[in-house]
Amino acid sequence: MRIPSALAADLALLTDALDVGTVDIASTVSLLTSDVAAAVSSYAGLSLRLSLSSGDVELTTLDDVDVVARILTSLRVPVTPATTGPSVVIVLYATRLGAFVDVAADLAWLTDRTLGDVGLDTDLGARIHAHPVTSLRSLSSVDQAIGVLVGRGHTAEEALVELEALAARAGSDRYAAALVTLAPLPPTGVVYDTE
Repeated sequence: MRIPSALAADLALLTDALDVGTVDIASTVSLLTSDVAAAVSSYAGLSLRLSLSSGDVELTTLDDVDVVARILTSLRVPVTPATTGPSVVIVLYATRLGAFVDVAADLAWLTDRTLGDVGLDTDLGARIHAHPVTSLRSLSSVDQAIGVLVGRGHTAEEALVELEALAARAGSDRYAAALVTLAPLPPTGVVYDTE
């Protein structure tokens, strides 16, 4: 199963940002998708969710609206303990109800967790149908815009509040507000032709 090129690009950015040298996250995710597809015939895709101090990021293989509309089951697998820094969660999706029941039981047993720790069908409904994906590139733009605002005299907290206020005024999101903040300023003066 292929991973979308936008996701591959984000995973390459993540690999570079983590500076782990020997780990290729894109290859690991590609291998995981292939293994899950081999084990679960109705497998539809996965999302990798990172909860960072600067915002939540979701990287997903779900790039087909028709596939998303057919999703009937999900399996949430925490990768990191909830108490240690940024949270990383993998959510698997399938189009056949009950497709992950055995996988959930096996994962809970293998990782010495309870079935409640591996959330079966907790990621369905409006969330996946709204398809709220934030890429690493957009998070990077938000971080850069905060840096620009800090350079203009704001604290980091004030800069985030300013971005959110700009987004609210424009009826958009932080990413769109960041792009406005990062856009080159228009010329302040008018140049007249003197000839």
